[in-house]
Amino acid sequence: MDIRKAALVAFIAAVLSLVIPLWNATQQMRAITYSHPGWTLWVIPVAVLVTLFSALMPAFYFALYRTPRLRTAPVAFFQNSRDESDAELSVSTLLARVTDVVVKVWVVWLAINLLRVIMMPVIYVQLRDYALRAGGNPPELSAMIFDAIRMLTVQSCLFIAPFVVYRSRHASKRHEHEQAQEG
Repeated sequence: MDIRKAALVAFIAAVLSLVIPLWNATQQMRAITYSHPGWTLWVIPVAVLVTLFSALMPAFYFALYRTPRLRTAPVAFFQNSRDESDAELSVSTLLARVTDVVVKVWVVWLAINLLRVIMMPVIYVQLRDYALRAGGNPPELSAMIFDAIRMLTVQSCLFIAPFVVYRSRHASKRHEHEQAQEG
């Protein structure tokens, strides 16, 4: 399977996998605004940010699919020759911009997930104390740590494709710069 077909399949899967989670998130945010009317001004921007964040990966895979001159080597993603049309160059520009945004946002998201894993013992102590004061059973630390590590692993796997494109783009720029200095 070539890269463009794989990108199209990943785009379709990403869009379809977001329908139910985004619907559930919207319903939960609406429930918050009903139970806490004063929070409406905060919930609306959060809902917009969640939707935009959710659209990043599908946008990346769509831009990857729309790049017509993809080859199997990742370094070839951003190689532009002088005889290509402006339409092809603009698609490469689209992929470059989407990749830059995805990588920058996803690095922050991965850092948040890593902090969640690191801070899990502290969070556990607070939740355990709260549960004991409320008369309930505290959650298991192992289950909480497992969930945090699983989330970090899944998000790291999602980050791989944009990171490969991002690094290959910068490697291509570095190679062009080195050739310009030699010549």
